[in-house]
Parts: sequence; structure tokens; C-alpha cells
Amino acid sequence: MAVLTGLGIVAQAIFWLGFAGIAQMTGSILSTVLVREIAPVLVGIILLGRSGMLILTDLGNLTLQGQLRILNGQGIDPFIAFILPRSLAMTVSGFTLGMIFSVIALGTGYVVCWLKNIVTMPIWSFMFQVINSVHPTDYISIPLKFLLSGFAVGLSCCLSGMDITTEDNLTTLLPRGFSRGIMSVMAINVVLDMVF
Repeated sequence: MAVLTGLGIVAQAIFWLGFAGIAQMTGSILSTVLVREIAPVLVGIILLGRSGMLILTDLGNLTLQGQLRILNGQGIDPFIAFILPRSLAMTVSGFTLGMIFSVIALGTGYVVCWLKNIVTMPIWSFMFQVINSVHPTDYISIPLKFLLSGFAVGLSCCLSGMDITTEDNLTTLLPRGFSRGIMSVMAINVVLDMVF
């Protein structure tokens, strides 16, 4: 996904900004559009589709089979045993995947433009240009978006899986969990954009 984003967004931005004669704006546009806005949403969707749906079905099956009630009866808190570790793991995964995603997307776009002789500066100068154009508040908001998107996906999938009833099955559980996860990722990004 990062390679496709690099090809579709980064390479096109470098090409068209150079064509328009405003290549000096490349760093600020890429840091604003790709790293601050698009990457957190795509990372949240990747986490939701790859890991969140597995968490959702796993906890949904445990709830339907009554195993969570059994553990609760034995004094094991399902929040501490299931929700907390999965949500924390998704939080760390969101940040890590977000950083890797951003670097790969920027690097892929640069390499494509370098191969076509659209850009002649070295890659470290290109990356420095992007990093230099990041606003000081973005050094807080970008990592927060990655962290909170991962946490929200983990928490919403866990809670949706534990919220299942006997009338539910996978055809009703998965769309409900997916829509809750998407809404949480979008809400976090909108709120953080308004705050920062």
C-alpha cells in the first residue's frame, strides 16, 4: 500500500509541482497531504482490515461460546485479559506501521522520479526538505494520529466482538465492527486536525 501511495501521490506531486514551476512547495505539500492526512487514515484501515477483523471474530467466538462468562466467573477480568493487551499492541503497531508507511511512500515516489530524471537532488536532501517543512505542532499531531488510530481500532474491534448477541453471526458482526473501526479512525483524525 505504501508503494502504491508513493507511486500515486508522491511521484505525481513531485512531477506536477515541478511542471507548474513550484517545486519548492513539494516538501510542504507532501508533509501536509501524505504524512499528516492520508497516512494515518490508510494505516488505520490497514490495521482494521488485517488485524482488527481477526480480533473481532476471535472475541466474538469467545463471547458466543460463553468462554468469556466462564473466565469472568473464575475472577479473570476480560478487560485485562483481552482488551488491554490487544489495544496496546494495536497502538504500538499503528505508530510503527505509520512511520514505515510514510518512509516507504516518500522513498518510492522519490526513486520513481529520480529514475525518470524528474528530480536530481539526492534522497537525503529530498527527505530533509519534507522533514524541514513539517510544522512544529505536527511533531505532536502526526505520532498522536498513528498511536490513537491504532488504539481506536483495537478498542473498537474488541468491544464489538464482546458486544455480540446470540442472534448475531459473522455476516452481522463483521460489517458492524468494520464500520465502528472506520468511524473511530475518521473521528480521531478529524478531532486532531481541529485541535492542531
